[in-house]
Amino acid sequence: MKAILFPGQGAQYPNMGLSLYQSYPKSKEVFDAVDNISGIPVTKAIFSQEMERLKDTSLQQLAILAVSLAAYRQIEDKLNIDYVSGLSLGEYSCLYAAGVLSLEDVILLVKARAKAMQKAAEKSSSSMFAVIGVSEEEIKLKQKDSNFYVANLNAPSQVVISVG
Repeated sequence: MKAILFPGQGAQYPNMGLSLYQSYPKSKEVFDAVDNISGIPVTKAIFSQEMERLKDTSLQQLAILAVSLAAYRQIEDKLNIDYVSGLSLGEYSCLYAAGVLSLEDVILLVKARAKAMQKAAEKSSSSMFAVIGVSEEEIKLKQKDSNFYVANLNAPSQVVISVG
C-alpha cells in the first residue's frame, strides 16, 4: 500500500523544487502551467532566493501547489498510489492527484483561495504559530490565561494557535 501526503502552507522555502524544474520535463510543465494559468510569475518567485516574497499568502499557496504537483507528476506513473492526503492547502493537491480537478481548475481554485486568505489577513492583525513538542491539553491550560486559541491540530505534539 502506498500513500502520498501533500504539505500545507508554511512548508515553503527559496529554491524548493529547483531540481525538479531543471531535471524533469513533466515537472517543468507543471511550473509553467502554474505561471501561465495563474498569470503570476510563481516560478520566478520560488527561485529568487527571497524568502520574504514567499511569505505572501497569495503567492505562497501557488508556490507550494506548483512544487507538490511537480513532484507528484514525477512519481504518478512509477508508483501505484493507493491513498492521497494533504494538510490544509495540501488537500487541493489531493483533488488533482485523485483526478477530481483538472490542473487548470486546481490552479485557479488555489489562486482564488490564496487571494481571499491574503485579503482577510490584511484586515486582521492576527497571527498563527505552530507550537511543537507540547500537547493539546498543555496548550489549552495556557489558553485560559492568554490571548490565543487553538486553531488546528496538526499532530499529537504540534498544535497551531491563533493570536490576536
